[in-house]
Amino acid sequence: MILRYRLTFIATFLLCALPIALLTSCKGGGIIPGRDRKPEINEEEARAHLKTALEFMEAGQWAHANFEFKAAIDADYRLSPAHIGYQDSFFRFFNPEVPRQVDQQSEMLKMYEMYARERPSEAMFQYLCGRMLDKMNRRKEAVPYFKKAIKLNDRYYLAHADLARFYSEVDKSPALAKYHKEKSEKYRAIHELRTRLAAKPFDIALHRQYQDAMLAAERSNDLPSGTVIEEYRKRLQDVTGDRKREAQYLYLYGRLLGQAGELEEARKHFERASLLDEKLPWPYDGLGTYYIRKAQEIGAGAAERIDCINKALQALEKAARKGPDQTVIQLKLAGLYVEVSSLRLKQADTIRANAAAGMLTRDDERRIKGFLREAYRMSSDSKAILLGLVNEGVTEPGVYRQLASLMFGDGCYFTALQTALAGLALMEDNPPPDPAAREKLHTKLTGIVNDCKVYIARLEENRDTSGMPFPQLFFKKEFRARMRSEVSGFRARTVKSLAAFYVQVLKDREKIDPAILPDYEQMQKDALVQLDMALSDGADEVRREAIKVLGLLRVAPSCEKIGAMLIDPDENAEVRRDAATTLGEMRTVKAVDYLIRGLKSGDRYVRENCASALVKLGVQTFGYNFDDKPAQRAEKIKKIEDWWRGNRETYTIPRDN
Repeated sequence: MILRYRLTFIATFLLCALPIALLTSCKGGGIIPGRDRKPEINEEEARAHLKTALEFMEAGQWAHANFEFKAAIDADYRLSPAHIGYQDSFFRFFNPEVPRQVDQQSEMLKMYEMYARERPSEAMFQYLCGRMLDKMNRRKEAVPYFKKAIKLNDRYYLAHADLARFYSEVDKSPALAKYHKEKSEKYRAIHELRTRLAAKPFDIALHRQYQDAMLAAERSNDLPSGTVIEEYRKRLQDVTGDRKREAQYLYLYGRLLGQAGELEEARKHFERASLLDEKLPWPYDGLGTYYIRKAQEIGAGAAERIDCINKALQALEKAARKGPDQTVIQLKLAGLYVEVSSLRLKQADTIRANAAAGMLTRDDERRIKGFLREAYRMSSDSKAILLGLVNEGVTEPGVYRQLASLMFGDGCYFTALQTALAGLALMEDNPPPDPAAREKLHTKLTGIVNDCKVYIARLEENRDTSGMPFPQLFFKKEFRARMRSEVSGFRARTVKSLAAFYVQVLKDREKIDPAILPDYEQMQKDALVQLDMALSDGADEVRREAIKVLGLLRVAPSCEKIGAMLIDPDENAEVRRDAATTLGEMRTVKAVDYLIRGLKSGDRYVRENCASALVKLGVQTFGYNFDDKPAQRAEKIKKIEDWWRGNRETYTIPRDN
């Protein structure tokens, strides 16, 4: 017992005394060397201590974390995360009722104030001093330091974030709070991408994200125009001589040149990059983009435009082969396939138009067939690419926008609707960094959703649908069969997604903000409507999936439809078998009516599933065996029916274990 008290006393003493001891332990009496001597920097050691400190924080060992943060600062006083962690770890165990800790707090504040005075041109120390005051609940005194940090470096997102919090919680200035919040989010994204690039300096996908974020900041005048292109010009100079690295930065610099409108210079950089590293897919992606933009500048129907599109196609197909795991390239290729498919159909139509004037030749017939064959192949391949990306779990909203558009064009309005809704949901988690691109994508997805709802309503009301964009590319049986398989498979996966969403909302009901709960409840209702519609889908695979999930969700109103499918002799046998199993999950009296009728089915497995479902529902089956001879089965079914008529009104389905 005495030992335990001694250990407790020692631990308390260390927690109280450690921060002040650390503060005054370095040479010169402070955290950071003074201006009178040159600081000794060891970045590698600092980051090692920082990593250890963060691990201690995660484990809740705050005193150890505090020590490691201090060691990181000693190794590199410029390391902002170490200072922030140092402050946080101190206030984690700060107690205002302990005089010694109050003194330590004051000493820490004096220290940061001193460094803010000594280094008036460094935004970080102005911010850290303000943050210390904020932690001490002297929030109004912290504001001038935050403002000075921003004046020194407008991209200091931490100062923007703390000012946004101050104007929201203390000063109650919504406009200023919104302004600083938007600034904080924008610069935070750039900072995080820059940090990730420091760890992965040759990750092309990361560089593209960083470039897009920087360009968006330039367009909104948050950064001077030309900032990012100058940065990459210097980066390219730094790697000159290293063939592999130079190829990567030639592409990245060329990409920025292209976005600045210097297309020919961009093309030269892409071609040089492709020669330096033949395995790199991105230069070919850049060339594909170049030829697409050149084609857009040329008038429709011109021979030069067709030549540019063909060159873009060759470049992007090469890029896709070299980078099969690059979503951006695959998505761009799918989009070009759609455009080329449309172009080939127009080329075939032009030849046909000339035929009306008696100009059709045997060579024309051959060319028409070639154009049509290529159009059908590319239309099919574009869907295959997009469906493959969705199957792989890609969360890029643009994939869903493009697929929804294609499905809508093929008259698959239900699938297009669900795909577009999935794209809108993904935009919340993975929005494009550029506000203009984000708004454009949101508008397109919303437009598809609205159009689908209109066409679905028209179909349900049997209105004239002559003006709707129904499939135009189904010209041979093999193409129709392939596309039916792709479309039905996608619709079946959509049914699963709807069910998963429905269940997730049920699980998260207590976590959802009451203000938006009605919206989620409406989305749940919409999901059930779509699942119910899927029971009437033309594809067996989709109907089976809908039956299964409705059984798992125990959606009683769908019992009638599923029961009708069970006893329909023209229904697919596998669908009827699933219907029998699902009715056993429904656990309703009405389900028993249909299951008893299902015992008379000519399909052995349907009878087996019906019998199993009835047993599960507690119905007396009188030794019914689905493999008995017809006369024996009929006798047992008669007993079951008689028993059910006598018990139906008062029967209670047993509880599910």
